[in-house]
Amino acid sequence: MLVAVSPAVVLFLLFIDGRRASSSSLARLGLVLLGLFLLIAPTGSLSMIGIFLGLGMTLTYGAFLFFVEKYLAEVPSVTITIYVDTFVAIFLGMFYLVQYQAWVPIPINGWGIVVFTGLFSTALAHFFFVSSVKTIGSGETALINPFETVFTVTWALLFLGESLTGTQWLGGSLILISAFLIGRQLAVTPAPA
Repeated sequence: MLVAVSPAVVLFLLFIDGRRASSSSLARLGLVLLGLFLLIAPTGSLSMIGIFLGLGMTLTYGAFLFFVEKYLAEVPSVTITIYVDTFVAIFLGMFYLVQYQAWVPIPINGWGIVVFTGLFSTALAHFFFVSSVKTIGSGETALINPFETVFTVTWALLFLGESLTGTQWLGGSLILISAFLIGRQLAVTPAPA
């Protein structure tokens, strides 16, 4: 759920780059952060190591959004996806070998899961992600990204038997309102030439 903090990272990097954040973007960011707090704070079982790892991921994720828009605007989304996912696969393969010290055989259904998640949850998701940055910019993509938190909670409710308090429902609603406001603004804003 800490991914929902990535809009703050992206807006900060855009500010450093000399771009101004609109008051509506800052208001939506405030809604997202308040919604995120209400969604995760009431659980009372937060791991500090998990929070630091999540924030580290959020920082690199936000930086990735910014760099795609600033430095890779002319590179096709497919090319970026192939390079990023290949680098990640090599890194995770090395991490696997360091952790286990040897190759542990994976059953055939395990390979099916690897291929499925590699194609749909990784490659296709990265392609859509990079394409959205190129279409609407890193700031707007980052502000839509908290929808991922809402989907995560929805899947946890449906498939893992999790339940939410009223405060957590309010937090999720604020994130949805923010995403709705972004969609409305995108619908009335002309596409960049």
